[in-house]
Amino acid sequence: SALVALAHIGLMKTGSTALQSMFKRDSRISSFVHNSCFYQEKQDQEKKELTFTSEYVVISDENLSRKYNRVQSLEKSVEIIDGAMENVTFLFIIREQKSFLLSCYRHHIRQTRDGFRFNEWLCSPAGISQVELCDFKGVDQRLRLATNSNLKFGLFEDLKSDPSHFVSWVYSLIGLESPKDYELHKENDRLKDHYYRKKLFLNRWSSSMSFIPSFCFYNKVVLKALDFISLPEMDTWNDIDSENSSVMMRKFKIANNFLTTQYSLELKKHGYAL
Repeated sequence: SALVALAHIGLMKTGSTALQSMFKRDSRISSFVHNSCFYQEKQDQEKKELTFTSEYVVISDENLSRKYNRVQSLEKSVEIIDGAMENVTFLFIIREQKSFLLSCYRHHIRQTRDGFRFNEWLCSPAGISQVELCDFKGVDQRLRLATNSNLKFGLFEDLKSDPSHFVSWVYSLIGLESPKDYELHKENDRLKDHYYRKKLFLNRWSSSMSFIPSFCFYNKVVLKALDFISLPEMDTWNDIDSENSSVMMRKFKIANNFLTTQYSLELKKHGYAL
């Protein structure tokens, strides 16, 4: 077994891709990024011994934290990792809940052909699976019931504001110094607001058609042509039902106060509800 293992298991939209790219380029560690070995479906089919090229191992897959789209529960993910590794530290990177959910909603619009409003998405299976993970107190309790391994929470906002310090902290969990030549990816231009508005328009238009052309419908030429028509605005937090918003905000405050007390995280300076 590996002597030191870090399991980075969430959340999505918290810089996961940038960190994963860095892990894969680091020859000092055995990196398992989006590796099916840690999925229950793969385990049920054939359980193989993992091969380590280093005594330092990093597992990184933000999808292991939510039970949606054929991925198992958070507890099952922890059980599988604990069964394969010794001396595991689980890393859960979080993000201010409103910003997180809006980013997940946009990701869903980009990756699918759904034309949901934000309020509708929050009530969909995809949205519910993300809202559940905003209860950081509940996540902590679920993890502690599932494992005796170390548990660390990190802030996406810290990664954005001081990436060098954050990366050094992550590598300290592995027991290594951070690489000198790492470079975190910048935000893709496709993720800007105008792109999402075009994609939302296409998704809603396609849902009204009796057939959907596959490639040409979504290619860059069509997306470019949409620069010349009126597009729907993307929803913000203020567009959801006020009662639903109030209920969620109360839960967010409980979760955030728990993390502030339990883990001494500086949530207030990053705009978390307290």
